[in-house]
Amino acid sequence: MNLLGSLDKVKSLRKDLEADRIESLKSYRGSIKKEGLDDLLEFLRAEKIKCALASSNDRKKIDLLLKKENIYDFFDFIISGENVEKSKPDPEIFVKAKDAFEFSNEECLILEDSYNGYKAAQKSAMDYLIIHDSSFDKYFSADREVDNLRSVIAYIK
Repeated sequence: MNLLGSLDKVKSLRKDLEADRIESLKSYRGSIKKEGLDDLLEFLRAEKIKCALASSNDRKKIDLLLKKENIYDFFDFIISGENVEKSKPDPEIFVKAKDAFEFSNEECLILEDSYNGYKAAQKSAMDYLIIHDSSFDKYFSADREVDNLRSVIAYIK
């Protein structure tokens, strides 16, 4: 039984919800950055380490968030869910980001904060760290987990 109506109605509802979410992000006055992000990005820039963002979100939302938080220019490459055929937990998005730099798997480090991203990172054959998030506690315990993004600096050194 379909309680939401036709597929067109469901698609329209999703579009409206996403538009509302974007408007909420635009008007939000605080920061939504994870602890240590600024330190990590400054470290990567100082060390001339290439940085890609591989997010399942749509590009409009990614750009909005990065610009709102004044971190857009720290990323050398951005790939969104719109640029891949298979979403996480498939590793396609990570492989495409790696290929954009023409790096080997061994030259990459994936930082992930979602369950599907964790599964994709495991399948990617690249090194990865899982950034601790309180939502993880409810669902699973990840290997290679760090408390915050600042901890990644020590891992890289």
